[in-house]
Amino acid sequence: MDEFASTFIKDQEGRTVSSVINTTLRRDSRDHAFLTTDGSDNSLSVDWASGLFGADASYVKTILNSAWWYPLPLWKFVGFLHGKTGYVDGSDIPIYERFFLGGINSIRSFDSGDVGPRDPLTGDRIGGNKMILFNAELLFPLVETQGLRGVVFFDAGNSYFEGEDIDFNDLKYAYGGGIRWHSPMGPLRLEYGINPDPKDGEDKSKFQFSMGVFW
Repeated sequence: MDEFASTFIKDQEGRTVSSVINTTLRRDSRDHAFLTTDGSDNSLSVDWASGLFGADASYVKTILNSAWWYPLPLWKFVGFLHGKTGYVDGSDIPIYERFFLGGINSIRSFDSGDVGPRDPLTGDRIGGNKMILFNAELLFPLVETQGLRGVVFFDAGNSYFEGEDIDFNDLKYAYGGGIRWHSPMGPLRLEYGINPDPKDGEDKSKFQFSMGVFW
């Protein structure tokens, strides 16, 4: 491990043993898994990690996710609203169970994992124990028979360290557009996100590409 890495990261060097029970409640009323025009997908997920059976980590992680699609009267436009929030609390929480935002399913003007608390000494991303995320999209057909769609979007969110409150004045943002194709190989996405207020060290924009299920 890098000797100049965050102490928070160094403390997690080596193997971590977890014993986790997961419970998820979900209601999915979408009319199509990928080319959705109407319905919603809502879920509540709870992970309980116990120190039983020799496990190292002990925490409870809760994630609430809500996505809604609305058919609009103009030229087969579809509106999409998405909200997500999460909280994890406990001891010896593995860093990969903390919250990092950014990427094509999050805030699209940042790379995956680039949004969240940093170690003030090293600048390393160390993840938050709480997060909030909002997405709004307008979808429209480009070549309907081929499952090709256009999209314009707006994203906002952030994650926060222990002791910090969720601050709506400290959100990270993205807006932009892209193309989605329900191809024979599965769903493909190419999207371009713009950061309207880049801080020092942040990029002004990002291209994002993905294959497979999203949201």
